[in-house]
Parts: sequence; structure tokens; C-alpha cells
Amino acid sequence: MRDFRKATLQGRAALALVSLFGAGPAAAQTVLTPEAQMAAPAQEYAVIGRETIPIPLLSIGGNQASVTQTGQSNALNLEQQGRSVAMTQQLGSSNTASATLRGDQNALSLIQTGTGNTSSITTIGSNTVGVQQIGDNNRSDIKLFGQGATVTSQQIGSGMSNAITQGGVGKAVSVVQSR
Repeated sequence: MRDFRKATLQGRAALALVSLFGAGPAAAQTVLTPEAQMAAPAQEYAVIGRETIPIPLLSIGGNQASVTQTGQSNALNLEQQGRSVAMTQQLGSSNTASATLRGDQNALSLIQTGTGNTSSITTIGSNTVGVQQIGDNNRSDIKLFGQGATVTSQQIGSGMSNAITQGGVGKAVSVVQSR
């Protein structure tokens, strides 16, 4: 293993992104050529509450997006297709986030902090989604189509709403709501 990092994205939040470069503990004992090191897949994990979900990282040629919006009434519209990773944060009230993930191996991390925030996420394929909303009167709507999607949703506050719709097989869903 080359590197092990843990970064907490929100102070009070239980969401952390952990990057683990290499293929796991066995890789630490194996000496890889520079070419093999570049080809070795990286793995990320989203930790929300007590749930840990794997997020496959990009291969060469994948896309990355990082968006932070601060203030009120911000809108985020995101579309991902094939091996993309997006890290998004909205800090403030009355913000909206809409995301569509198409294809396989996309990963989305969405954090909304404040009151009256809404998120609407649709994933088609084996994608990974992590949503965290902290504050009162926040709403989340997640739609999963195809097979192999993984979703973790955590809401902390009061007056929360979380709707999840599934079509297809092989989906792992975890929902945590707390005050």
C-alpha cells in the first residue's frame, strides 16, 4: 500500500472519504513495477454513520468533479456517465441538487448542510451513491434502475423525508435518520 488517507468532509457529520491506493493488504507485500502500480485499481470508501460502502475509483480516462456551493437557494445539476467520481457539498438553506448517473462505476458523494434542502438522484447501472443531509426539513429522493447499485443515505435533523425507488435486482440500500 502506498498511501492511506482519511478526510472528514463535515465536522459534525459522520461522512468520511477514505482513499486506499493499491489493491489491498496483499498488495503491500507485493513489489509492483511502476507500470503495474499505475494500472492497479484504486478503491475509495464512503463511511456514513456505521455503514461503509466501496467506491471504485476512476480508471485512466475517467472524469472527476468537485463542487462546493455556499449560501441560499443554490442549484446543482450533475450528469455522470461511465467511470466518473463527483464530490459535492451544499452549505446553506433551500439548496437543490439533482444528479443522474448512467453506465457503470460512477460514484457520487453529496453533502447538504442547512434547512430546507432537497436532493433528487437517479442512477442507472452499477453505481455508488452516498447522500448526507444535516439540518431540518430536508428531503431526498433516490431512484435506482438496473442492477448492482449501492446507496447510503443519512439524514440528521427533524422533519426529514427520504424516498427510495428500486427497479431491477442486486441493490444495497442503507438509510439512517436521526435527530
